[in-house]
Amino acid sequence: MENLKLYNQIESLPQELKQEVKDFVQFLLEKSKKREKNPQNEPTAGLAKGSIS
Repeated sequence: MENLKLYNQIESLPQELKQEVKDFVQFLLEKSKKREKNPQNEPTAGLAKGSIS
């Protein structure tokens, strides 16, 4: 979606919905940071401990 179109859509929202959009964007940014720190495709040490004999 074009940035200007998205901005205009957000601007047309009532104030309480703008706050929800802001909160959701913050949530997505934090979720993205967590994925960068621990990508799922990297092995986790000790994950199979006790399951192999």
